Amino acid sequence: MGGAADGVTGGAEGVAAAGTAGGLLDVRGLTVGFMRADTLETANAVEDVSFTLGRGETLCLVGESGCGKSVTALSLPRLLPSPPAVPAKGSVLFDGDDLLRLPESALRRIRGGRIGMIFQDPMTSLNPVLRVGDQMAEALRLHKRCSAREAADAAVAMLERVDIPDAAERARDFPHRLSGGMRQRVMIGMALMCSPDLIVADEPTTALDVTVQKRILSLMRELITGSQSALLLITHDLGVAAQAADRVAVMYAGKIVEQGSARAVLAAPGHPYAEGLLRSRPALAAGAEGSPRGRKERLFAIPGTVPGLWSRPAGCAFHPRCPYRFSRCETEAPPLFSMPDSAGTARLARCWLREA
Repeated sequence: MGGAADGVTGGAEGVAAAGTAGGLLDVRGLTVGFMRADTLETANAVEDVSFTLGRGETLCLVGESGCGKSVTALSLPRLLPSPPAVPAKGSVLFDGDDLLRLPESALRRIRGGRIGMIFQDPMTSLNPVLRVGDQMAEALRLHKRCSAREAADAAVAMLERVDIPDAAERARDFPHRLSGGMRQRVMIGMALMCSPDLIVADEPTTALDVTVQKRILSLMRELITGSQSALLLITHDLGVAAQAADRVAVMYAGKIVEQGSARAVLAAPGHPYAEGLLRSRPALAAGAEGSPRGRKERLFAIPGTVPGLWSRPAGCAFHPRCPYRFSRCETEAPPLFSMPDSAGTARLARCWLREA
């Protein structure tokens, strides 16, 4: 694990300090709860999450399923259904406007135009009774006020950019006629149609083979660097994070437990959970990462599972699975501690081992 802490930084100000000051997106103290229908009891799926994201920058949210990554992403443009979600607390400043407090009419002008969403399940996100090209053109006509012909041509051009063969023919297809990978590429193309300021991508490469995945990541990278957009990339794949991210934020049980430059976090993680995720990666080739060539080794797995929304333990939420735990971890939740970062940027970890 990484080196010792050199100070303590707590709460929203602490995590935001690890980002880009005055960025396009500034999330402070985001807390999102869900209500049980039977008892009306509320529990927080996301708690005190803070980060900033500047233009031309990619931030990757990493963690296992159930850690709160997708809830965080859907909360930014207020896409969670309420109920069961309760109104989010904190602030989500997008180019100076707090999205949590904007009227719905103003949000509709931002969603799909200035903020592009790539959803995790394209089969349920695409309209089954509309042709693919019409769905892609709709966003352009709504937000850019172009003609139907211009929008249709732009949709075909975008399908070509995301590596869909026979793009003009596929634009006339309904979603059920496309493979899972093609539907995912359509979703990516829809999010990019209006050249948004911010792209929120929830597992965008899950259904894609490695060659298409590399092309899609390169396409999104070209877009944000060329137009000074920003990318919030959500994934459980550390290989994708290493390839695409400038900074990495590791989430566990609804909280960010580590944040810093991608190079520093992936080279020497400062939180036991981030360390476990890194150790869980299979070697890319025989003999890689110190493993003798040809030797078969059991893949490391973090023991246990992510705690459920209604059964999170006291103290540090990771302590039942942590090999470094001690008595304080079981009773007292750690704050964010500041750590040295070889890249020269702020770095934070939520672990008592990082206390000075």
